[in-house]
Amino acid sequence: VTRNPATDRRPVVESLPGDGQRLGPVVQYIGRHLDRPLTIRELADQACMSESNFYRAFRLAFGQTPVDFINRQRVVRAE
Repeated sequence: VTRNPATDRRPVVESLPGDGQRLGPVVQYIGRHLDRPLTIRELADQACMSESNFYRAFRLAFGQTPVDFINRQRVVRAE
């Protein structure tokens, strides 16, 4: 089980159904690159998905948009 960088209390599910399985490495990528702008295209490429499929899968898996997730990660890091 990997730790969720958003809270460091709740584990990130490593085997999400369907396309969600590709999102674990994307979350790690986000954590490593919070110090610079990230685009949906870049994150979708990391997941080997189209932008629309990535956006939909991310929102389904995490209950928030990728942009909201990134912004929350930045706030947590700043705290």
